[in-house]
Amino acid sequence: MCSYSSQSTKSTSTHSCNLVQVFALIVAEKQHIHQLDHLSELDTYIEVVVHPYWVKAMQAEIDALKANDSWIEVYLPPGK
Repeated sequence: MCSYSSQSTKSTSTHSCNLVQVFALIVAEKQHIHQLDHLSELDTYIEVVVHPYWVKAMQAEIDALKANDSWIEVYLPPGK
């Protein structure tokens, strides 16, 4: 059973469980939840590289690895 608190700072109510009362959320929060609900992880590199969002995310990750000196590029071994 969840405990409920009516005290709120953004017109939302707080609960001590993992449930969300959608009617208590502001419109922007509802839109974000709707977008997240419709996202799906892509399975292959081929699927990813056609989406600018994922290409940008991959490049940001590579840039961060290089900036932290935790990445070096190497040639693949023969046959790979």
